[in-house]
Amino acid sequence: MNEATLVDWLCHLYYANTHHRSLITITIWALWLSRNKLVYEGSRQTVNELSSFVLGCVKELEMIEKTYPKASQDQLVRWTPLKTRWAKANFDEGFCSDLHKSSTKVVIRDENGLIMGAYCSWNRNIWSPEATEAFAAVQAVRFAQDMGFRRVTFEGDSIVVISKIEAQHLDRSEGRESSCSHAKEGFRQKRDMQWVEEGPTMIRETVAMEEMRINRVNS
Repeated sequence: MNEATLVDWLCHLYYANTHHRSLITITIWALWLSRNKLVYEGSRQTVNELSSFVLGCVKELEMIEKTYPKASQDQLVRWTPLKTRWAKANFDEGFCSDLHKSSTKVVIRDENGLIMGAYCSWNRNIWSPEATEAFAAVQAVRFAQDMGFRRVTFEGDSIVVISKIEAQHLDRSEGRESSCSHAKEGFRQKRDMQWVEEGPTMIRETVAMEEMRINRVNS
């Protein structure tokens, strides 16, 4: 089956089965998601796992449709960002002088401390630590723009070093440890990666430890 035939078949299947469009759409999405997990994470899903996931999504959608009334056809709904929406981007970098390569890692969290996105990049042709820091800052700004944030506070290595020199105390800036953990992930993976509204297990565990530490200090 070539690409054109596949598209025609999917269109016919979708429009001929009006009562099963949700199932068809969710199944296609689940197959694509499973493919991405296999390619980028090496995680293989079984048929039973995939079918359970699809049926679970269908049941959840049916419950939502029963609970909430449907919007009228002439109703115009537009999404508007919060006026007070601020985000904080912690970025860090690692430099390998022998290979002339660096790793950039960015963790973006909202005003409530929730992870909105994480980014990891493996960079080539980097010849100095200064270039590594500058390039990491540029990548942090670009990632925040790509995520749609316009009010962002940035924190990186150079700011942390300056604060240590001036204050002469341990830097307990929130989010610093999570970006450092991301540095290790970058050198381990040696490839570009990004996560939206979540992060790798290492980042989530570090953030949880940070929150526990902050709660103990504030209590």
